[in-house]
Amino acid sequence: MTVFYRSRELVISQEEFTTLFSPERYPLTDLHGIHVVRGDPDVGHRTTRSALAGALVLAVAFGPLMDSPGAWAVTALALLGSAGFGGVFLFARRPRWQLRANYRGLEVCIYSTTDAQTFGQVKRGLIRALEASREARAAVG
Repeated sequence: MTVFYRSRELVISQEEFTTLFSPERYPLTDLHGIHVVRGDPDVGHRTTRSALAGALVLAVAFGPLMDSPGAWAVTALALLGSAGFGGVFLFARRPRWQLRANYRGLEVCIYSTTDAQTFGQVKRGLIRALEASREARAAVG
């Protein structure tokens, strides 16, 4: 069996795409319409946006109840902290890359990562495996 890509998480051979940490095994003959999707950034960005929106809502809702300058200072610090935290996530986020395919009538994500270099290696390994699989079927049939 020829292996086109091997890592701690998956193996791509001439016959199948196998993820090692889950029971998924995708025979290459059953994968159709393979395509790349550049997905949303990781969950941290969405969480930060929600936290900042929540802090703004609380500041507006409780603003009239705050009588002292100290309460306003605490509110301003909370808003600045949320914005700073969101800024860190905004600049540190990496997009998620996915390999998707039609597998026995369902669209599935066969691989996903935020590491562009590893994603490229997996994609090239899958392309080579698909080509070798087609050549082998053509030679037999």
